[in-house]
Amino acid sequence: MRLKELIQVKILREGHNTSDHYPVSADLCIELSTSQKQQKEVVHAKINWEKVNKDNYALKVQEVLKDRKYLNIRTPYGIDQATNQLLTGLNNALDTCYPRRKSKFNRRKKISWSPKLANAVSKSKKAFFLWKKAGSPPSKDNIYTIHRLDSKRLVRSIQRQQSADKRNQLHEEIMKASDRDNELFFRLIKTQRSSSSQFTHTLQTPDKEASTPDDINELFKEHFANLAKTKDNPFFDKEHDNLVKLDAETIVNLCENDDITVQPVTSSEISKLISQLKKRKSGDVDGLTSEHLIYGGIALIDYLTTLINNIFYTKHDASTQLRIIESCTKNDRVKINSKKTEILLINKKSKEFNLELFNEKISEKQTIKHLGIERQDRNSPNVVNRISTARATMYSLMGAGLHGINGVNPLISYKLWRTFVIPRMLYGCNSSSRLFGIGKGLPLKKLNQQDQVFMNKASLKQIPSKQEKKHPIQGNFIVFEFECIIGAKNGCNKKLT
Repeated sequence: MRLKELIQVKILREGHNTSDHYPVSADLCIELSTSQKQQKEVVHAKINWEKVNKDNYALKVQEVLKDRKYLNIRTPYGIDQATNQLLTGLNNALDTCYPRRKSKFNRRKKISWSPKLANAVSKSKKAFFLWKKAGSPPSKDNIYTIHRLDSKRLVRSIQRQQSADKRNQLHEEIMKASDRDNELFFRLIKTQRSSSSQFTHTLQTPDKEASTPDDINELFKEHFANLAKTKDNPFFDKEHDNLVKLDAETIVNLCENDDITVQPVTSSEISKLISQLKKRKSGDVDGLTSEHLIYGGIALIDYLTTLINNIFYTKHDASTQLRIIESCTKNDRVKINSKKTEILLINKKSKEFNLELFNEKISEKQTIKHLGIERQDRNSPNVVNRISTARATMYSLMGAGLHGINGVNPLISYKLWRTFVIPRMLYGCNSSSRLFGIGKGLPLKKLNQQDQVFMNKASLKQIPSKQEKKHPIQGNFIVFEFECIIGAKNGCNKKLT
């Protein structure tokens, strides 16, 4: 809408208006522009590959990849066009063999009571109605009062039984959970954040007492900060610590000072990697899944081998990726702020990069946070941040029984700690250098290992402290088992058996 002309303005003076303000009317001439309809986002339905004819799909892929016009051009433009041809060809080949259907939205059904509880509630309501109809007799010997109280006790008894069954079911689910069970993890956090009366609103320590949420958080912060503090111990091997540091620095210097020649890939390597892909996984933004590559046939493997070798040959992979980003954002109607894009330079010996995104130079940084990991130019993971993340995870799981609320079995608390806390603390610590393509991953320094082991050991000893009266054997077993765990860098998975 655009204002073209202001015709006139009138002040409406009315006798019945007792306000100090006068209404105003204006005549305007405006121009309305019709907006184009936005393109709806394409939602790709899940593909049932059991109903796809794999032989026909492989033949269709071979037909669409016959044209190697752009594949023979070893330039960034040719790589971009060949990649688009590959993506479009795989989708078109599948559409001819498996017509996609529109997904239907099914509303989730409401969770109903169990038949036993519903019957008891119905009888309780009927008994209350008869008691109310009889004039609400206060005498406990009255037949209506007796029926009302008995039916109410029955409802409460069934509710307690079902709550206990539900709690036991949750404990069994925790014991069987894996570190990839994000649904259970966030469900436990949501339970902790609820304002249910089963959780205490007062936290006491030998020195302090907190009743407000801020005071409780501050008290937990002090408690876990003390647990994570490192202390010198004459038992530590300083010679081994210096040896580990020297090995790590040697590997970094070799990777930085020596020129690494990238060897061309072969079709057998591509075929082996494709065979290791997991099936029945969700697709990407273009709707492609691992099955697109697994059932593509020999023609697809040859095409991928040539395309990857062309990328290695051009030596402009960073610039090519940025151009692909620009093209994808234009097609998907997405904006990317080029000022927030940063570069982390690992190889100091290489020449200076002058990379641009949307005609703006990308700034170079010494540290970059990516995928929750603070990456540095020296390729050393920030262990302090990972310990802080583990501590925050323990805060979130307090209500689920990690710190022994309501007498939960320490084995369940130990399972929560091992399933959800440890993976988040070790995330990125043993794969930081592997993600950068340097060696096989640098080992953690001895000091960093000591920080993590100290935090884990101190945290584990707090789990059975609230349960000693109810479960002394399990609590001692947990502490003993952790004594047998070797090294935080291996995910605390090695045990002395």
